[in-house]
Amino acid sequence: MKYWFKGEAKEQFKMDFKKCSEVYGYKSIAEVEEEELEAKIKDTKLEMVDAMFAIPKLTDADISSISVFPVDDIQKRRAQR
Repeated sequence: MKYWFKGEAKEQFKMDFKKCSEVYGYKSIAEVEEEELEAKIKDTKLEMVDAMFAIPKLTDADISSISVFPVDDIQKRRAQR
């Protein structure tokens, strides 16, 4: 591919793969929506963790393996309740 693009065309090609925040200093709509979706997924997982606290047979390690949060985070969450 390096033979196809020379000079300015090569720089333009590289720019096609950069995020708006990297180029212009602000986030694109897609980047904002992606961050919002990630936050919503994390909130949903935390709600699931809270629901699992009500099941006495589940240990923090069990909850960690199900929710994919580290055991330390699970213990901190339990202490906050």
